[in-house]
Amino acid sequence: MVLISVPRLRLSLSVILYLILFYSIFDIYYTSPLVHGIKPVRPNAPPLVKNVIFIVADGLRTDKLFTENMEDTPTLRYPLSYFPTLIVFFLLVGWQVNAVEFDSVVNRSNRAWIWGGPDVVPMLQPPDRIGDDRVFIHSYPRDMLDFTAENITQIDDWVVDKFSAFMVNNSHLLLTEEGVREDFRRGNFIFLHLSAADQLGHTAKPNSPEYVKMIRNLDSNIGRIMKLFSDLPFGEDILLETAFILTADHGMTDWGKIFPYCLRILRGSFPVTMFTFFPKNIFSSGSHGAGSPQETITPLILWGSGISPPKILENQSVGVGETELLKYHYNRKIHIIRQADICPLIAALLGIPIPANSVVSSPLFTLFSEGVREMLFLFKETAHL
Repeated sequence: MVLISVPRLRLSLSVILYLILFYSIFDIYYTSPLVHGIKPVRPNAPPLVKNVIFIVADGLRTDKLFTENMEDTPTLRYPLSYFPTLIVFFLLVGWQVNAVEFDSVVNRSNRAWIWGGPDVVPMLQPPDRIGDDRVFIHSYPRDMLDFTAENITQIDDWVVDKFSAFMVNNSHLLLTEEGVREDFRRGNFIFLHLSAADQLGHTAKPNSPEYVKMIRNLDSNIGRIMKLFSDLPFGEDILLETAFILTADHGMTDWGKIFPYCLRILRGSFPVTMFTFFPKNIFSSGSHGAGSPQETITPLILWGSGISPPKILENQSVGVGETELLKYHYNRKIHIIRQADICPLIAALLGIPIPANSVVSSPLFTLFSEGVREMLFLFKETAHL
């Protein structure tokens, strides 16, 4: 019989416990919570539109867009319908190209066109659709990401120029009617990633004249997009089958990068020794990532076919006035929408399956649909969850 002394037994158990705890760190932080292999739920309602144009103004701050009279954005003043509170969603992805495979609207749509920054749009390429000529992803040259450039808005102009060229040469694809495929893919999804607001926020802060000039340029680009539909031969027909969504992934602070750095240090995700390597513009540039209302409350404007018109109210308190970001409600009813709700909203508009990794429901009050269609949407979302 082999006898083990108590101290040796304690040492052995301690080593085993240490190894288990050490392994748990990697299991928790390096194992994706996403569930794979989920079969899509068959759409049970016809699509509201054939096309969704999703525009993300990276780093656009709510209070800088929704000014008292929106004098800097005359184009966006007219379709204004919703401006809710949203939660940052692009930051949660990780900024890596397919670090973890995930389902998306790009994967579920029949055709997809994406233009934007080289640090964002490549990650939207579905792994199982690489080489598929129905998924087009194009980013501007990386050397255009120059934070010192005098004309930073050129990157937004580049995206809109590419979209304009597409509309001139291939707009007929947005009217092409195709039967429902075996994988239920249907509709056209267009994603325009405009990142001038983010770059100008980092370099000049949101209160600068340069940031206001950028917002005016953004409004001008939205005007260019809408004018395409009146200039093209079949533009009006395409417009009747198109919904537009404009939002931002996050806002921007006024105080520079010092607070986010300190917050990361307190969370233990940033070494204290990095204090000696702070960037020179830590106080002179805007930032995001700390969780303040200036960063997490982002604008949302919906217009086009399939979108319910806004509810006009004569008297309404803002409801979130403590943030001082939504001072003006323009006699519209304000809705609070989670940013993740945009995904099932797009799915409902295009009549496609909700992406497998989405665990939220679409804001049905934003859709122009009758009671029966809403019931079908709710049934599909319940079956999906």
